[in-house]
Amino acid sequence: MSDEPLLKLENVSKEFTVSGKSFLSAKRTLRAVDNVSFEVRRGETLALVGESGCGKTTTAWMILKLLDPTSGRILFNGEDISTLKKDGLRQYRKRVQAVFQDPWGSLDPRMRVRRIVAEPLIGTGEKLTKAQRDRRVDEALDVVGIGAKQGNKFPHEFSGGQRQRIAIASALVSRPDLIVLDEPISGLDVSIRAQMMNLLKDLQEQYGCAYVMIAHDLGTTRYMADWLGVMYLGRCVEMARSEDIFEQTSHPYTQALFSAALPSHPRDVGETIVLSGEVPSPMSPPSGCAFHPRCHKNLGAVCESMKPEHISFANNTEHTVACHLYDENGTAVRPDVKIRDAADVANK
Repeated sequence: MSDEPLLKLENVSKEFTVSGKSFLSAKRTLRAVDNVSFEVRRGETLALVGESGCGKTTTAWMILKLLDPTSGRILFNGEDISTLKKDGLRQYRKRVQAVFQDPWGSLDPRMRVRRIVAEPLIGTGEKLTKAQRDRRVDEALDVVGIGAKQGNKFPHEFSGGQRQRIAIASALVSRPDLIVLDEPISGLDVSIRAQMMNLLKDLQEQYGCAYVMIAHDLGTTRYMADWLGVMYLGRCVEMARSEDIFEQTSHPYTQALFSAALPSHPRDVGETIVLSGEVPSPMSPPSGCAFHPRCHKNLGAVCESMKPEHISFANNTEHTVACHLYDENGTAVRPDVKIRDAADVANK
C-alpha cells in the first residue's frame, strides 16, 4: 500500500448563500463544511460519522465534484480537481465513482441492468469494443453476485439488496481508484447488511480501491473503516485510525456519540451521555467551540469565545482532536473535568 495519499483535502470549506423570506430580507451565509482536512490512501477506507446536517454528505459531494469548495483544495493523485477541464474531468469521473443510499433512486427504471452497469464506461468515453464492454459488464455483475445472465432484467425485478449490488457493479465497472459510499447499507434489511459489508471488503481487497464512507452506524464503521472522522456542525472534531478512536475517544462529542451506540454484548453497556438541547443551526452557529452549548465538559469562557485548533497527541500524532481540554501536545489540561449530568449543562 502506497504511503502517498490518493485523495487529500486541505482546509476545505463550503458555504451556501441563503435568501431571506422576502425581497427585503438580507441574504445569509450557511457554512456547511468548515476547514476539513484529511487524506485517503489506496486500499484504505475512511469513514465520516456524525448527526444529520454535520456536513458529511456535502463533503462527499465535493469529492465527487458535484459541488465546488468555497475555499481549500481537493487533491487527487496530487492534482487539484478544481483545475480539471473536459478530458481531465472525464478521466476523474472514471476513476472516482459513488454508491448511494437509495439504489432505487440511483438506478434508471427504464433501463435494463446491463445498460445501467455499462453507463460509466459509455459516459467516460472509455475506448472499448462492444465485446470488451460486454465482458466488463459481465465480470462486474458476476463479482457482486448478481450474475451476467440477469443483465436483461429491469431494476424493479430485484430486491433492495440486489439493487444495491447492481449499483456497486455500476460503480466498479470502470475500475475506479476511489468509491464514495454514501450510507450504502442503511436502507437495507438488517439480515443482509453483513453480506453487503463483506462484499465491499472483498471487492476492495480484490481491486485495491479506496473508500470514503458516509455512515451513521458506528458498528459498520468499526468493521469497515481504517480511519474514522467525527464531524459536528461542519467541522471534523476528531480524526484517528479506527481502532485508536474506539479505544480512546477524546472529544466530548465523540464520547457522547459512542456512548449512545448499541453495544455488541450486554456486558459492554456503559453510561450514556445525554446531550442537552438541539444541534444549533449552521445559519447562526455558536461562538467559540460550536459544541460548547451542549458539551458535558464545557470549560466556560475559553470554550465559549475561542474556536479550538486541531492538535495531535504526543504518543500518537495520527490522532487529532479539536478541543480546549487538550494542549498542543494532546495532554489533557483539565484531567479533573468529569462527565456532568445534562441538567447541569442545561442550567449553566
